[in-house]
Amino acid sequence: MNRKLGIILLLLIPYFLFSGDLDDFERDINKQNPPSSPQKDNSGTDGCWDGCAEGCFHIMGIIVFAGVDYSMMRSGMKSSHEDLSVIPRKVGEPLLPLIQVSTLGQYLGTDKVEMRNQVELGIGPVAFRYRGQNIFEGYDDTLFTHQFLGILRVSLGNKIEWGLGSGLQLFYGNRERTGLVLTMPIKIGLTDHLFLDMTPNMISQNNTSSALYEGEALLSYHRGSLALRGGWGWFGNSNAMLTGPVLGLAFTL
Repeated sequence: MNRKLGIILLLLIPYFLFSGDLDDFERDINKQNPPSSPQKDNSGTDGCWDGCAEGCFHIMGIIVFAGVDYSMMRSGMKSSHEDLSVIPRKVGEPLLPLIQVSTLGQYLGTDKVEMRNQVELGIGPVAFRYRGQNIFEGYDDTLFTHQFLGILRVSLGNKIEWGLGSGLQLFYGNRERTGLVLTMPIKIGLTDHLFLDMTPNMISQNNTSSALYEGEALLSYHRGSLALRGGWGWFGNSNAMLTGPVLGLAFTL
């Protein structure tokens, strides 16, 4: 018992020895653009931001209306019992899931770890995805982000799924910020049980020097409704980047 307690305390030592790196990372990714001179017109920057916001909401509208139209087309000639399944699929199939809940842990070095939790709800080509990230440095320094996304997804046969979506990201750390997200998730079936999952996200923040890039590339081994997932994840921009191996589980209906 004492030996196990000693090992646990030894593993916790780095959390107390290292501090401040997460603060530096958050400051770097949120660097403001250089202030404009009095003669320079800021309307271009503001107009670009407004245009991105408007485009984001237009994409979300297209996703919703396309999905509703597709669902009505698929279910229009079927019985009420068959209408419950817009696209023929088996429970637990990795492609076009009705419900998928996943959690990933990421190792970012001796002093930082990250948890990535995701819930996806979908019917046919339309899906809503919540994605939360918690980055911990010790016990007193954290960065939380939350994504709310609408996604249009397409299945190419029974081996490939491709998606395009957009939404909102919220940041809670030393300061609160918001951003617009564009995502393009891809799943490729390598075998009947092994899939390659790639989730690249680009996040635009107002008045920051560059966009943020976040996501992961995973190998997922599916057995029934459960999947073991492992790979590499990243989060940051040209000023600062956190990367490291990720490992987790997914449950699919």
